[in-house]
Amino acid sequence: MKGNGFILRTPGGEILQREDCRLIRGIHPRAFVMVPFDFHEENVWSMPITSVKQDESADANCRYPYPDSDTTEREHSAMVRSAIAFAAANRGKCIISTVTRRPVSLPPEELFARLEKRYPTVCTFLFSTTATGTWLGATPELLLGGDGKRLFTMSLAGTRPAGTEGGWDGKNREEQAIVTRFITDTLRRHGLNPEAGEPFSRQAGPVEHLCSGISAEIPHGWSMDSLRELLRALSPTPALGGFPRREALRFIAATERHQRGYYGGFFGLIESPSQFRLYVNLRSGRLRDDGREIALFTGGGITPLSQPREEWLETRRKARTLPDALS
Repeated sequence: MKGNGFILRTPGGEILQREDCRLIRGIHPRAFVMVPFDFHEENVWSMPITSVKQDESADANCRYPYPDSDTTEREHSAMVRSAIAFAAANRGKCIISTVTRRPVSLPPEELFARLEKRYPTVCTFLFSTTATGTWLGATPELLLGGDGKRLFTMSLAGTRPAGTEGGWDGKNREEQAIVTRFITDTLRRHGLNPEAGEPFSRQAGPVEHLCSGISAEIPHGWSMDSLRELLRALSPTPALGGFPRREALRFIAATERHQRGYYGGFFGLIESPSQFRLYVNLRSGRLRDDGREIALFTGGGITPLSQPREEWLETRRKARTLPDALS
């Protein structure tokens, strides 16, 4: 990819690609936006898809270091046990993420082509800038979208092997219900009247999740400021961070050895305050600067009912999403 740029393939099959993009700080219309997990304003960037005045340096360097080691099962189990205690004490949940590094031998564009052929029903993406590093993935989760009249999103949480027979267990149902309540409550606090559908199973590669569609009518006077405020309130949802959110994010910062960077944040195209598609950055990895290795990020929701061994096996299933397509 030449300079700052991106390739995005939507679940509907549309592909949009740009190279040599300008890079400006913040969330802007008519742009491809990239927001990190911690939503730090200094690390929120947009690549305009039309010509605009450039008021920020395009030579910004990424502030998040590339992971220097893999997460071991022993490390993960210790984090999970701590997260179980956190969840019990706070009557909530916490997301623990892992890193698995793998060598790669193909250029990013070829990796993207393989990925989008393997997973045609989800959003596949590649973006690369001096400010974010290079990210590649196939995400099943929409953070927020707008079609001009309505906003729509999804509550996606709970995980089990794809094709599992029978109903979902209590741990996964409660995990997904926490996310649904958080999203609908957040929309109401921003003057919206959300409607949530019943949960259903949604496959994402080797695993499946519980999913509920949520939508709300766009009110009169909706603006870019309205959208920015809602996005800051929504991201990260309990599906990527935990709940209570403030406490969960503090726990994650104190517990995980690696920095998530743009994993667990979001990206996507904004045409206007009411027309956009923004996706959660998951089932993804960050390519090392030399392009010869990728650090795969996976996460799992921890509740008081979690079992460390089962949570580790879940991360291994999720970590197969990219290698299965890239090998």
